Amino acid sequence: MKRLIILVVAVIAATVLIAVFNDELVSINPIKFVNNLLYGAKTPSAAPRSPASPARSVPPKSGQAQAHKKLVLATWNLRMLSSNSRSDEDIAKICEILARFDLVAMQEVLDMRVLDRCRETMAAKGLERAYLLSTAVGTSTHKEHYAFFYDPAVVSPDGKADVVADPGDRFIREPYHCSFQSGNFDFTLITVHILYGSGKKDPKRLAELDAIADVFNAIQAEDPKENDVILTGDFNEEPNSPRFHSLGSIPTISFLVMKVKTVIFDSSIYDQIIWQKQYTGYEYTGDWEVVKFDEEMFGNKDEVASAAVSDHRPVWASFNTDEQDDD
Repeated sequence: MKRLIILVVAVIAATVLIAVFNDELVSINPIKFVNNLLYGAKTPSAAPRSPASPARSVPPKSGQAQAHKKLVLATWNLRMLSSNSRSDEDIAKICEILARFDLVAMQEVLDMRVLDRCRETMAAKGLERAYLLSTAVGTSTHKEHYAFFYDPAVVSPDGKADVVADPGDRFIREPYHCSFQSGNFDFTLITVHILYGSGKKDPKRLAELDAIADVFNAIQAEDPKENDVILTGDFNEEPNSPRFHSLGSIPTISFLVMKVKTVIFDSSIYDQIIWQKQYTGYEYTGDWEVVKFDEEMFGNKDEVASAAVSDHRPVWASFNTDEQDDD
């Protein structure tokens, strides 16, 4: 035993001397050191570390949104989307982008068959999708549809989808709306394609911008238990325009896109996701993006990107679905 004690003292002394010669400040617990020497040091298991979360330039792929308990919601004007106007290669590119989102409010859909082709293309890659299609809206010479295109594993309709009644004929294309549920997050989604008309000062567009504010308020007032109302679409108006006065007057209204161009020619910010901060700001994660597919897929060749996919970029935002809803 005496020999063991002498050995321990000698080792401690040697360790201290080495530390001094190396100009190190060493704090030694002799009792712990002896216990380790006699019985063997036990290295505790390292706590599992979560992988670092890199800054996202694209949202999580389909299926990941549910795992991360988030809903990735997008709006996209798909430039006269029809089965006749898009090749299989075009559809594949469109679907590559659609796969990034859990729910997409679409504008300028011209027929049902093109949505079926999108579903079939995505199903071939193991991605299930469903859609809701509006009745035709527009003028006697041009009709189009809205669609809600979604992943049924992440989000589902929670009521009837319908075109907004427009007895005063205030809209050329009446807005479309439906309630949805994703986890604990229930909300009403509205989409609209505001008239461009004869130019940036067309008075009919101003009338529609005033009318969409009335639609938002009416849907908000329909159900006192449902305060999460999200307005999406192509507004054909810049977000800082004074013509948004009526919509901008709604308490705590928030426009998602203020600086990034949503038209592929980098000319305009027309596409938006809009909600009230006092309600939906609770679920909003802060993640959003204008997807510049024209640069990613087409090397910034705008005319080619427009013909194959669209002249508008999709806009997305993500929302928490596992929090207690504020309604």
